[in-house]
Amino acid sequence: MTDLRPGRASADGLVRVGDYELLTKLGEGGMGVVHLARHEETGERVALKVLRTHVVGDEETRARLEREVRSLRQVHSPWIAEILDADPYADLPYVATRYVPGPTLYDRIKDDGPILGEDRFWLARCLADGVAACHDAGVLHRDVKPSNVVMEGRTPVLIDFGLARVADDPKITLTGWLVGTPGYLAPEILEGVPATTASDVHSWAATTSYALLGRPPFGTGPSMAVLDRVRRGQHDLGGIEGSMREVLAAALATDPADRPGLEELQEWLMEPEEPWSGRDAAAVTEVLPVTLPLAMAPTAVEQPRPTLVDPDAADDAVTEVAEAEEVPPTAVTDAVTDAVTDAVTDAAAAIEPVMVRRFDPQSAPPPAPSPEPGWSPPSKHANLKRWPGPMHFLVLVALAAILAGVVAAYPFLGATLLCAGLWLLRAVSLAADQLSKRREARGRKWYDGMWALIRSPWDLVRAIPGTAVLTALTGVIAVAVAVGCLAFGAPTTAVLYAAAMTFMSAAWLASQRVRDTLGPVARAASSPSQRWVVAVVGLAIIAVAVALYALQMGVSWVPFDEGRAGRLPDAVRDVLRRAR
Repeated sequence: MTDLRPGRASADGLVRVGDYELLTKLGEGGMGVVHLARHEETGERVALKVLRTHVVGDEETRARLEREVRSLRQVHSPWIAEILDADPYADLPYVATRYVPGPTLYDRIKDDGPILGEDRFWLARCLADGVAACHDAGVLHRDVKPSNVVMEGRTPVLIDFGLARVADDPKITLTGWLVGTPGYLAPEILEGVPATTASDVHSWAATTSYALLGRPPFGTGPSMAVLDRVRRGQHDLGGIEGSMREVLAAALATDPADRPGLEELQEWLMEPEEPWSGRDAAAVTEVLPVTLPLAMAPTAVEQPRPTLVDPDAADDAVTEVAEAEEVPPTAVTDAVTDAVTDAVTDAAAAIEPVMVRRFDPQSAPPPAPSPEPGWSPPSKHANLKRWPGPMHFLVLVALAAILAGVVAAYPFLGATLLCAGLWLLRAVSLAADQLSKRREARGRKWYDGMWALIRSPWDLVRAIPGTAVLTALTGVIAVAVAVGCLAFGAPTTAVLYAAAMTFMSAAWLASQRVRDTLGPVARAASSPSQRWVVAVVGLAIIAVAVALYALQMGVSWVPFDEGRAGRLPDAVRDVLRRAR
């Protein structure tokens, strides 16, 4: 928590930092706390990052920050949250940037699923233009990732560019440490090579792939396992079709010299319908010189001794990995390779991964702050807790209305269909859990689908107890609603329809596994918006047709009764009469 005591408090209770009133906290990261703030005179709202004392704790570091900010203020682009103001020498040093209302790309994809249609090219082009704007000013972004992209409507805006270099000061971080996010770091960074424009191209491709796939291209699981896939170039772009897949694969090349340059990417993204033609020797990613503040680095450091291995950290968590400066490249590469390989082997073999720390207590870094919103390690069942948005919900309601109409026309057959559907949904969810655990431990393999198919009979058996309990509980609620409808003299068709809708609603509310399996179906039918309109209208027409069929033809009790009748069987009515 940032200490705000040096700030000035006004009569209205608002804390002031410099010329800004702090309105609300937006997030918290390694360098400081970000607030929504308002300028006292102009009323302009900004994102104000109040820096932590251990980040700018002395005059030398503040002067370094001043040089950084002077360079970063040269970056101007609609796709960048530009720096508007800064005061490195204030009691509470701060940096003010343009405030961009909206969720991060990480949250947007988590809630609504992957980007589809023409929006794919728009997002990729805007991100590329934003990164290119940094490079044109001689600045490296250094930390392109989904949590550093804010979605202003359908437009992505890059935030937190360049300031990561301040954290490289040897007085701030432990010698030989690297700050970054697994899955979005360029592989050369893991080998101790300084970041270049090609590193930003790799991070751009990884972030764009996440937006188009709805998942990290290098998978999830222990941090060192993800980093090993990055180092080896083992990405999974399955689900991205056409030339876009070729472009992203080229930009994710392990060798920086094999990646296309931003100019070439921008040129192709202007006409993405054209096939990707690859590159000739002249199109090799150019390593641009950066401004002096960004190029500054310690000139004399010891060879790093401490290492931090965090196998538990998820792909979205900020991870620190040992790197060496002023060490021969071969030694750095071998050291990183051995560390990564050992960590992956241990993580895959362990049932419960544990934190292993080997470091000198005298040189340990400051206590780690809480991670920024959207990048804390997600729960193992994070996906199960998502609730559909309004568009997705309407698709699910239309599907439920169709099934309720089937139950109203054919009660026994419809009820059997509902129970079988619950069983199948729970089995699919259990299978998905097992597949996710397997991939976390071993990575994505080509035979995963075959493995899941072979295991499916066991998943069906495992789903039986939970399905039985869920069916019994929701069935009791549905019967209670049916009895209430009968007490008011409702027709049999309406009674069955209401009971079926109640059964499905209760199952949805009671089972996270049902929601987890149906959620992607609704999202797939709802994106883009044109598909959602067609899906909702089409399903609504089918639901109305099924309901009219049930009303017109009456209730069929097959296979227990031949023909149709508009009332319940006598035996059922006798039971209900006695219950009353």
